[in-house]
Amino acid sequence: MFSIAASYIPTGLFFCATAWLAHSAAIGQITPASAGASPTSSGASVDSVPAWAGQRADEPIDVKAFLTSRAELRDNTAPLYLSALRLICGDLADPADAPLEAEIAQLADVEKLAAGTIAPQQIDDVLTRAAVAVDLIDTAQRKPKCVFVTGLRADSVMPHLVALQTVSRLAVLQLRQAETTGDFKQTETAVQRSLRISSDIQPRGPVVGQLVSMAIEQKTLDSIQRLTLADSRLTVAQVDRLMELLQTHQRQVSERVQEGLKVEFICSRNCIEDLQTGRLTLDEIVELLGGASKSSREPVSPGPAKLNYEAEIAACNNLYQLAMAAATTPVAGPINLTEFRQELDRHKAKIDAFQLLVASTPPAERTKLFGRAPAFTIGIWVSSVEPLIQANCRTAAHLAATQMLLALRRYEIVHSRMPNSLQTAAAETILKTVPTDPFDGQPLRWTIVAGTPTVYSVGQDGKDDRGEADWDFGRQPGDYRFVLPPPTH
Repeated sequence: MFSIAASYIPTGLFFCATAWLAHSAAIGQITPASAGASPTSSGASVDSVPAWAGQRADEPIDVKAFLTSRAELRDNTAPLYLSALRLICGDLADPADAPLEAEIAQLADVEKLAAGTIAPQQIDDVLTRAAVAVDLIDTAQRKPKCVFVTGLRADSVMPHLVALQTVSRLAVLQLRQAETTGDFKQTETAVQRSLRISSDIQPRGPVVGQLVSMAIEQKTLDSIQRLTLADSRLTVAQVDRLMELLQTHQRQVSERVQEGLKVEFICSRNCIEDLQTGRLTLDEIVELLGGASKSSREPVSPGPAKLNYEAEIAACNNLYQLAMAAATTPVAGPINLTEFRQELDRHKAKIDAFQLLVASTPPAERTKLFGRAPAFTIGIWVSSVEPLIQANCRTAAHLAATQMLLALRRYEIVHSRMPNSLQTAAAETILKTVPTDPFDGQPLRWTIVAGTPTVYSVGQDGKDDRGEADWDFGRQPGDYRFVLPPPTH
């Protein structure tokens, strides 16, 4: 279900990603009257400020101000998006529409499209059947603002996140069709539409929402690289236009990690409140967030009645404060999470020490220890922090590299050869300088691999391997490589 993101998000991150998406699709659908707001099982308003907000001085954000600034908009484009998605996405509409969604997913394989193994007639047929939905998407995007107001608890539903990926897949098919026909206007419109959806998911989106936003962006960038840049008919003006679109998008999603962490903090605190009030058990929360089902594991220990909620809340507030501070630094790479990691390790050490203390205390005396218990559940609430920041680095590297590839193609169009350096190419574009590699803060590098210009980032390990091998998203040593395809028609 989360197939776009699966290509670049580590398996561990599906703790929050695929579980939330699968759960959203399974337990409920948004009705026309809800206009983008998904109900929570508690019956509380999805945009209400939680009672705990503002009760402690150590809360990392002003929750009331944050949620108020992201409440349902008067002229919100989200309801129009949902109207369009119901025409093509089975999760939001009649199951009879699911076959079109499945066909779009099957055809939107960039590898096969680039190789030309998918018949143009198949693409034309699917795009024709999806034309009404695409027109509605374009109508929605004439409105300037969007916010999907959903619940912020473990059992809230967000089926729109699954459905919006189908629109990005349609953009892939449109880019292939445009390459075939030479219709650059279609290319421009498809890229703009897909990137707008990516940025529209950002406001009030939890970590899983930000990951879907990144997945849509990456799919679009990959299609530009593999399909559009391979078109020998590209002109300087067209390359410049694509670079303008990417620059605009870069500015629009610059706060994506901060937004995700803020919403995730609110979700985490709501989960702690649900535990404290008995609305949900720890077993239920773990299962909702992607843990093993109750039938396949032992019950989580200690039970909610034995948790030290003062310690749980303090740890949650503290670690999210550190995570948000790390995300504000210019290079959001692993090195910036040192303080966050050290604090999390301290909490883990406290848990180990407390468990030894309990084991050495006579059973009759153990109940006296629970007031001294550390934050047992903190690992659940912050498990998505580091993968989110790393995923954002990968997406930022992809965006920067795609812009650099466009600059190289532009230089080649003008001078009929490759430049001597990336800076030479960048200087002739709106970039002016080589984009920064988010993994180490240095300019992106390039090399020639099998006669093909290749821009690369050092990747998550921060080591420059000279672009000799691709890192395969962390599965092997190497760099994060982006190849400039040879121009073909």
